[in-house]
Order: sequence, then C-alpha cells, then structure tokens
Amino acid sequence: MTIADRIRIKRTELGLSQTELADIAGYSDKTAVSKLEHSGDDISMKQIKRVAKALGTTSAVLLG
Repeated sequence: MTIADRIRIKRTELGLSQTELADIAGYSDKTAVSKLEHSGDDISMKQIKRVAKALGTTSAVLLG
C-alpha cells in the first residue's frame, strides 16, 4: 500500500471529500489532494506532514 492509498483511505474513513480535505490542509483546491492521492510514493515530507495534520493523524501512520 502506498502513502497515496493511506491518504485516500483515511480521508474516506473521516467522510471528507477531496475539496474538504484541501480546505482543511490549506490547499487552494481539490486538485492538490487529487494529485497526492494518485502520486504513489512521490510525496514530499512537507506535504505528508501537512496532510497528516489535516487528517488528525501522524506522518508515521501515513508512511506505514
């Protein structure tokens, strides 16, 4: 399972849309979240930390 998969799973577990997660994480629109969820493991640590905080989890959880 990739980091992108874990982000998508956690987001859906919380009942958030990509737009809602983008708002919480401070991205301008859902395109950023869509790219994260389809990028496999090519995500910077800065982005992982930002999304983890928005999802109420840790970077370690998203990294697996």
